[in-house]
Amino acid sequence: MQASYVVSVAAVVVLACGGDSGTGGRWAGTVDTLENGVVLVSNPATGIWDSTSSWRLIEETRIGSVEGEGPEVFSVVIGLEADESGRIYVLDRQIQEVRVFEEDGAYVRTLGRTGEGPGEFRGADGLGWGPQGRLWVVDQRLDRFSVYDTAGNYVTSYRAPMRIREWEWSGSFTEGGELYDYGSVRSLDESRGVVLRFDGVEQYSDTFPLPHYQAEFFTYESAGRSGMTEVPFAPKLVWRVGPNGDLWSGMADRYRIYRSTLEGDTLRAIEREYDPVEVSADEREGAEARVRDFVKGKNIDLSRIPRHKPAFQRFVVDEAGFLWVWVSDSDGGGGSGLDVFDPDGRYLGQVITQSRISRWPLFRVRRGNVYFVTTDELDVPFVIRARIEGRVGR
Repeated sequence: MQASYVVSVAAVVVLACGGDSGTGGRWAGTVDTLENGVVLVSNPATGIWDSTSSWRLIEETRIGSVEGEGPEVFSVVIGLEADESGRIYVLDRQIQEVRVFEEDGAYVRTLGRTGEGPGEFRGADGLGWGPQGRLWVVDQRLDRFSVYDTAGNYVTSYRAPMRIREWEWSGSFTEGGELYDYGSVRSLDESRGVVLRFDGVEQYSDTFPLPHYQAEFFTYESAGRSGMTEVPFAPKLVWRVGPNGDLWSGMADRYRIYRSTLEGDTLRAIEREYDPVEVSADEREGAEARVRDFVKGKNIDLSRIPRHKPAFQRFVVDEAGFLWVWVSDSDGGGGSGLDVFDPDGRYLGQVITQSRISRWPLFRVRRGNVYFVTTDELDVPFVIRARIEGRVGR
């Protein structure tokens, strides 16, 4: 069966069932088997967690500095990872190097530098753990992966053809060490996003089409000058390849996320009741000003900017199969809320970070910790490690 965002509910409904997942509450959702065989997990707005069982994020390490010239001073953090020993790896886009820190924030070493030689970078924009526990650094300008061992030594590099150049790398490794990347294929007049499976011999062995969607843009053309910019707050397709090689995807115009095989068979759909978050007057005014500045006074229909924000911004599936969803905030300030679902798709509840999660890079969940980047009022980046209190296991 092919992945689809249009489904019809079958007559068989599994009634609300209890569940623990180490959470101590009772689940009030439903599980429906759809006519096409897809399992639909419908969650209420309230999760299983209560005040005694909910997870809490306790900030334990903060790396960064407003001033100075030390390794903890970052420009633009675009890649973030942590290894099995707890060491933290930070890729700085502007400086083009990877800095390594101990779990407590103590500086260890620097990997790479600006250049085009072995182990050097020109447009590095992502990190990932490949086979043998080696760190792969993605370089979009040089179209290659540079590989380092656990001691920080450069090992080798691989060519990466067919990639789409992005601000941040969308690819990932599975627990088995398979690498999946992001590219596009063109047929007739249409270009479509695909997931690429890298075979480790400097080529992609398979391509898997992503669910189709039409991005929303403002476009203009005048006096030989043309351009386009995305419509602010318009919902997008959000996707990730999970640790076991499944594709997770969803259009953020509604709170529903699909788990599918890369071949296109939809296995499970997870949804949650939620109240749409309105775009505030200040946010709308700022968005309109940015669009006007981009189109240089050309007439555009600003009413196309939605009144509500997307249901979610991003998500990640961690190594234990829990789904973490970064939801849209309501006030534009404070911390960030992360919805958490267990491996069966049941909504557990929300954890709140003390500091707002920056848009880039994607937050990481490793060994009972969450890693993310935040910025202060001066837009200075800081790397945060927060322990997940209340979670049992990894």
